[in-house]
Amino acid sequence: MKKLAIVTALLTASAGFAQAPASAPAANPAPAQSGGAASEDPNERICRNIETTATRLGRARECKTRAEWAALARQARNNAERAQARSAQN
Repeated sequence: MKKLAIVTALLTASAGFAQAPASAPAANPAPAQSGGAASEDPNERICRNIETTATRLGRARECKTRAEWAALARQARNNAERAQARSAQN
C-alpha cells in the first residue's frame, strides 16, 4: 500500500513537470505553431530523474516515450480522483 502511495505521488509530481513546458509556448503562439508539432511527437523518448525514498542513492533515471508519460500521469490523476471520491463518501 505504501508503494502505491509513493508511486502515485511521484507520478502526480511528474505530471506537473510534464505540463509546465506546455504553458510556456502558449505565451508566445507564433513559434509554437511552426515548431510545436515536431516537439509534441508521442514517440519522443524522455528521461526523468525519479526520486526514491527507500534508498540512500535517492534517485533513479527512468526513460519512457511522451505517450507513456502521459498515460502514467492520466492514470495517477484518475487514481487520485477515485481516492478523493471514496474519502468524500465516508
